[in-house]
Amino acid sequence: MTFGWLKRLFGQQSVSPLHDEHAGGHNAENPAQENGGGLQAQAELAELIKTKAAFAAMLTDDVADREQYEKLRDEALQLLLGITDGFYAAFARHQIIRCCIAAGETEHAVALLSEVEDDFVLDDIRDEFPYLRTEPQRSTPRPDTASS
Repeated sequence: MTFGWLKRLFGQQSVSPLHDEHAGGHNAENPAQENGGGLQAQAELAELIKTKAAFAAMLTDDVADREQYEKLRDEALQLLLGITDGFYAAFARHQIIRCCIAAGETEHAVALLSEVEDDFVLDDIRDEFPYLRTEPQRSTPRPDTASS
């Protein structure tokens, strides 16, 4: 996976949620670190991203809340880097895509969509946002496009 657009968003600083210089490498907001990075921790991290993205989406109506929106969105994006499981990463991206669409950030949504690798989640996102114009590579061909 490439996160070049994410690195450009944050500059050259480290965006790893697993390393916090002020806490000696310990990040209490990252359940994946707390639990050794197992699937349960990945699920908890995905749920935390869902919550942050949902709160951020609620802040998109008022220009005065833009700074808080961006802070929550950026926190969700940083946490996303801590997820290694394909399904949970795709689920988390879907939540952030919803947030970006609510804020009118279609470019961010398209960039996130292009990194979704789970076909089930990819289909769900395309059903919800059919106007997003990108065709990420599928891991398996669709039945209706497979050659006979």
